[in-house]
Amino acid sequence: MNRILKYLLSFIFLIIVQVVLLKTDSVLIYTVPFIYIYSIIYPLRISFTLQLILSFVIGQMIDNIQDTGGIHSLACITLILVKKGLYKYFLSSSEVEHDNFFSMIFYKMYIFVFILSLVHCFVITYLKSNEFDSLSFIIYTSVVSAFLNSLLLILFISLTRKVNTKRNIIER
Repeated sequence: MNRILKYLLSFIFLIIVQVVLLKTDSVLIYTVPFIYIYSIIYPLRISFTLQLILSFVIGQMIDNIQDTGGIHSLACITLILVKKGLYKYFLSSSEVEHDNFFSMIFYKMYIFVFILSLVHCFVITYLKSNEFDSLSFIIYTSVVSAFLNSLLLILFISLTRKVNTKRNIIER
């Protein structure tokens, strides 16, 4: 119960940061950090169906606040679907069984987070542009946004990893 409460509080905090500080049109010209996807990437021992529902709720909250018409919801659901396949690729079978995301080597974790960020940013950028003529612009914007997102997400993951490591040391 305590773990779920912490997750919900961090989820609410990230939504507020996204909506108040990281508005779509005010951060940078071509990049928008989507810090709220940390709550989707962060591993929880919950069913896949519940992960889909939570990612939809997260995306829908952002869509309702920013009036983007379902773009974030679709991107979040796509992110969960891609995450499921990548999770098995980047972790060994015993790590997947124990949901040990934090045991991943740093470069693997960065690639994992970058791919997920790239998928999320590509879906959002493509749906916002509504045209396939500017594919090079969509790819450029997606890659730059994914790079920025993955740096921010790795920072959050590193902070979380340190907290989890300290908690494990204290509990022993």
